[in-house]
Formats: sequence, structure tokens, C-alpha cells
Amino acid sequence: MMAKNEEEGRVESNPYTNAVFRRWLIPVRDLIEASLAETGRAGRRAAHVALVKPLDPASVAFIAVRSALVHCVAGGDDNDARDLGRTVGRSVYAELVLATFEHINPELFWEISHDLDKRRSKSARHRYNTLRHSANENEVPIPMWTNPEREQVGLWLVELMREIGLIEVVQQRVSRKGKHREYYFVSLSDDAKRVVSTVREAVAMSMPFHQPCIEPPKDWVAVNDGGYHTPEMRRQMPHCINMHRIHIRQAREAIKSADMGRVLEGINHLQRVPWQINADLLAAVQELSRHSKRDVAEIVSAEGEERPPVPVWLPPGAKIKELVLTEQQQVEFKKWKREAALWHNRRVQRGVKWGRFDTAMRTALKYRDYPAIYFVYQADFRGRLYAMTTGVSPQGSDLQKAMLRFAEGKPLHDEEAVRWFKINGANRFGIDKVPFEERIKWVNDNERFILSYADDPIANRDWSEADSPFQFLAWCIEYAEWRRRPDTFVSRIPVGFDGSCNGLQHFSAMLRDSVGGRAVNLVRAARPNDIYQQVADVVQRKLTDLNPSDLSERDLVFRSKWLSHGMNRKLVKRSVMTLPYGSTRFSCAEFIEADYLRTGSAPEFNPDEYTTAAGFLSHLVWDAIGEVVVAATSAMAWLQKSATSLVRSGAQQISWTAPSGFPVVQVYNEVEVVSVRSLLFGATRVKIGLTGDEPSKSRHKNGIAPNFVHSMDAAHLVLTVLECKNRGVNSLAMIHDDYGTHAADAGKLYRTIRQTFVGMYEESDPLDSFRSRFDGLSNPPKRGDLDIKGVLDSPFFFA
Repeated sequence: MMAKNEEEGRVESNPYTNAVFRRWLIPVRDLIEASLAETGRAGRRAAHVALVKPLDPASVAFIAVRSALVHCVAGGDDNDARDLGRTVGRSVYAELVLATFEHINPELFWEISHDLDKRRSKSARHRYNTLRHSANENEVPIPMWTNPEREQVGLWLVELMREIGLIEVVQQRVSRKGKHREYYFVSLSDDAKRVVSTVREAVAMSMPFHQPCIEPPKDWVAVNDGGYHTPEMRRQMPHCINMHRIHIRQAREAIKSADMGRVLEGINHLQRVPWQINADLLAAVQELSRHSKRDVAEIVSAEGEERPPVPVWLPPGAKIKELVLTEQQQVEFKKWKREAALWHNRRVQRGVKWGRFDTAMRTALKYRDYPAIYFVYQADFRGRLYAMTTGVSPQGSDLQKAMLRFAEGKPLHDEEAVRWFKINGANRFGIDKVPFEERIKWVNDNERFILSYADDPIANRDWSEADSPFQFLAWCIEYAEWRRRPDTFVSRIPVGFDGSCNGLQHFSAMLRDSVGGRAVNLVRAARPNDIYQQVADVVQRKLTDLNPSDLSERDLVFRSKWLSHGMNRKLVKRSVMTLPYGSTRFSCAEFIEADYLRTGSAPEFNPDEYTTAAGFLSHLVWDAIGEVVVAATSAMAWLQKSATSLVRSGAQQISWTAPSGFPVVQVYNEVEVVSVRSLLFGATRVKIGLTGDEPSKSRHKNGIAPNFVHSMDAAHLVLTVLECKNRGVNSLAMIHDDYGTHAADAGKLYRTIRQTFVGMYEESDPLDSFRSRFDGLSNPPKRGDLDIKGVLDSPFFFA
């Protein structure tokens, strides 16, 4: 991937770029500022140095350093310094043109730039040409530099980079066609080459090791002793907790000295789970990939989408400005341009999708013939456990999870196992908002179709309409085998139990909030309560109640279109789900646009309305969430207030102990950041370094609520794993709020999830424990009247 980025001129995507920026960008910026301060004096540099005066010196430095990296890394040592100067000069001039456009007509500039960003336009040339064309069309006056002026500016910046030691320029006498000429060749300096090489080697060493293991990993007997078998591999992941972001020695020592017995035991139990590649599903996916003329979920077909045909009346290579178009042709041309732009956007996104699909397939093929594979697990600083792997993962995408199954198979030995097996199939399709008996009935009623999907998934593709299509198809294949050979059948795919808006479940339990608890299924009910639909219903009411006379003409149109479309759970789900993890009103707008409008779910809106229509509705969604979710927001506000108070009183970090015994240490230091805003290449933030022990008030405040609730769901997972081990449940597929095991053991896991959750919150009061650790904190919000034992009888708590 690094080599491909270098070949295509995208070195800024490579991990060594930030290291180069940290070392050399600021010195170049300082030299530019010093030169600009001297431009009032006479001198040969004054004229072309003055040309860059309207620009931010940091942006100019960024363009120069980036251009030098692209020029030197891709071309090695045989690069013409003059070519580099021309490239830098052209890019700096382009930056000036765009800055002028933004200054004179900021609204138009923002609209076009935002559209380019949404299309994921990565080409600086395309970005410049598009914006320059719009500036010309709208008669925006732009500055003009001659070619010699651009080259002079570029060569001056090349000289600055040579002075600070980023590049070396060597003069050579070259004979070409019998003529002798002096050439200046540019290359990265030895120091810069060393930085690039060091990072390259580190990445090359570490990336291959995050793969499945073909034998069980070593048990962790200490935070820094376990996991991979060989010293070389252990150097890549020396701890079972990710220590990368914890820079303070005292915090590291606190983690190493904590009693991690239960956490290590939980990690070790997960590492011993034997998995294998689901060869049946792999074969089906291979066939689908070969024979599909269109993409199917995560499968990227061999044939891409054809570009929208050019209007028949448009001659090849014609310049539209030189043609006299009828009114109808103008409409057709604009429609074609819009469709072509959307096609290009889909093509870019498809390239990203292809990379993920290709990685999953190559990994699955590599490990297909092993009878068992295993995963090394590591905790983040909140205690959440992650399988360290690439391509296939029990915690990955739908396809990545479906490519795996337990190496050990278990028969459906009783009615309870059959019941959970069928419920799992309905859940994977998306029939999960109804009682269990209705889910079983859905499977029975649709058996004919289920068997047809298993027999020929290419001819019968309705399985792809499932919520989790590949996990559903894997289940269909097992279901068909069970129905046809029940005496010899063993099931290997996990039956999953998914929490109901798990972050809010934890806050409701901490606060004994009966209203929130009912909304997220902490109490018994005949049917699953759906908090997402509850919020959607409130949004519908608020939208209906808006007074048309209070709205602008644009908002009147949006209100009418949203009312015509109607509110539903999908529209608000991500906004509600991420509330405990720090979402905001602005996040709501982004989610509505990205997850709903841009997926074509609301055809009432044109693409150019997506951003503003999402912004309009986001205010109502945010208010509706606050109306439905009351207690959790009060707990989050208390945690934020406490974090601010602690940092103001001198706390260097904020720590607490999760109910599993995991020591959480929240470390957020102020970071010295140079914000380089390049209109040509997009906004870039280059981290220069940490200021030492100075904590960041804002980052601690914003991080405390999501980190706190994540530490609670991590503790629940560990406690559940330990109890499963005690009960003989050894094959577990554990994600943060989604737990799975064999159908034969699903009943045990169902009961264990509830018992450990109740036990955790009966034996601990996390908010009060947090308060008691520190002096001077106010009391947390008062508890409500929820009976936490009701979780034991709630069928849809995890379902």
C-alpha cells in the first residue's frame, strides 16, 4: 500500500509523512516568515518573496514539504531540482488562486469545496480545475503570476528546504547528444531518508503479524507476558493493554501494578477459542464474485458500473462553451454532468470497498485449510477487548464475521438449542423487533426460501436483502444441512445476543432509571421496546407541530418533504445509539446525511439538498433525544462537570477501576498543533508534539462519558466470559455489546449475560465509586426506582 501511494503521488497517506512534517515543516515555515519580514528591503529575493505574502506561511511550507516528498520518494535520487521548483511554484500559485476565490466569494467557494469533499475528490489538480472554472464563470478576479515568477517562488522554497536539511541539491555536468550541460539534482537528505526508512521498516515488521494464529496464543500471566509465541512477534505487541496512547510513566506503572487477574483470565479464555474459515460460505462468495454483474453487499463484482452515456448530440472532445445549446440540451447536459459526478463518487467508494473485500478473501483463502485458527486479544485503555487481526475477524464486518465459524461443532441436542438456532436465523435477516415465537414462526413459514438460498445463492438472491446478509447466508447453509441430515449435523456458527442500545442500558442501570430502563429493555415486556422508534415518533410530532409562519421558505420545503417521507427508526438510530459515546447535534446532521440521505433512502430530496435538509431535521432529532433520554444525559453532564473540576484542581489524569478490576487511566494532554489549512490539498493537522504534563481540559471533559460507559460494557463482557468458563461454555464470539456461542450453549449464555449484569450493578455503584475517589466532587444524580433484578426476567435485554 505504501508503494502504491508513492507511485500515485499520495505520500501524505503514508505513515512516515507526519514524522517528516514534525521534523521539517516548522523550520521551513519560520524561514518563510523571516523572509517575509525582510521583503521591505531591497534585494533580489524581495519581488518573488512578496508574491506569497497573502498566504499563510504554514500552508506554503506544507505545500513545499509535501511536494519534495512526492518528488523525491517516488523518483529516488535522480530528480531535477528545477522540476521540483516548477511543481512547488505551480502549487503555491494554485493555493493563492483558491485563497483569493474564498476571500471574495466565500459562500460559493464553500459550496463547491464541500461538494468535492463529499465526492471524496483526492486529486489536487481536479480540485483546482473545478474551483478555478467556477471562479472564472462567476467573474471572480484572480491574481496572475507569470511562469518565471512561479518558478522563482518554487526554487526559493527549494533553497529553504535545502538550508534546513530536508533535501540535498547536487550539481552535475551531464552530456546529452554531444552537448554538456549543468544539472541540479535533488534528493532527500540522509536524515530524511533515515526517518522514512525507519517508519517503513516498522510498518513492514508490524503489519503482517496482525493475522490469525495457527496455534493457541500464550496465556497472559502478566500485562507484559503472553500473547504471541516468538520474541520477534511479542515485540510488536508486548502488552495485553494498548499502551501506545499512555505516555505518562505513573499511569503505566499504575496499570502494571493493578490486580489484573480476572481480566487476564477473560482474555486467555477468548484466545483459546478455536475458529476455522467457513469453507462453505467462502465457496459461495467466490462463485458470487465470479458470476455477479453487480455488487452484492460487500462483494465487489468483476464488472464495474458503466459510466453514464454522453448525450448523443455532444461531439467527442467538444468544449461546451463553444457550443450553442437549446434549452432542452442544457437540461440534458446538466443532468448528465450530475449523473457522471455521482458515478465518479461511487467509483471512488467502490475502490475502497474492493480493497476490503480483497483483503478478506485473500485472508480466508490463506487459512482455509487449517483445522483451527486463533486470535490474540488486546484491551484498550478502557478495558474493551479487540481481536488483533486483519481480513477476517469475529469482531469485523458482516462478511468478515461470516467467513468464520467455530472449529468445534455441536449438535442441536434439544428443543432449546433448536429454538435459539431458529431465532438466530431470524435475527440475522432482520426479524428482531418481534417476540421470539414470531421469529421462530418466520423461519418455519419461510423454510422453502431459506433452503433455496442455501442451494443456489446466485439464482436466489433475496438473502442479500437481510440486515446481515452473509451471516444470514451462512446460517441458511447450516439450516439446510440440519433439515436434510439432522442425525449427523453439527452447528458451528455463533448464535448472537445483541444489547438494546447498550450504552443507555448501562446508564439506566447505574441510575436505576425506570423510564430509560423500560425503553432499552431492562424490564420484562411482551414485545421488544424500540427506543429508536420512540425517538422517531417524537421527531414526527415535533415536525408536525412546527408553525409554518415561523419558517423560512427553504425550511417550509424541507418540512413538507420530511412530513411526506415520514420519520422512522433508521433515520435516528445512529444518533440515539451514539449519544452515550459523545454524539452532538452536529453529529446528528452528519448521520442523517451519510447514513440515510446519501444511501437513497429519501428520494424526495435532491442530492444538492442533502446537507441543508439534514441540518434542518437534526435540530428536531437532537431535541427529541433529550426528551426521551433524560437520566442518561444527566449522568453524562455530571461526569463532564466532574472531569472539568478535577483537571482545574490539578489532576494530571483521571482514573477509576471498572467492576472487573480493570484500571482505567484517562490521559489527555494538550497537544501543540500547527493547523495547516491548504485549500488545494484539504485541511491538514500536523501534530508537532506534547507539551509534557499539561492535561487538556476540553479533551478530558469530552472523553469522560463515553470512556466511562465503555469501561462498564467492557467489564460486563469480561465477567460474562469468566462465568461462561465456569459453566463450560468455551466457544465464544464476543463483541462489545454482542455476545455469541453455539446454539447448544445459547441458553446458558442467555442466562449468564443477565446474571452477570445484575450482579455487577448490585455489587457496585460506579458513579458513587467515582465520586468517592476524589475530593470536592458533587454528588451524582439521584437514583430512580428501577428494580435491577428485573433484568433477569427481561427476554429482550440481550436478544
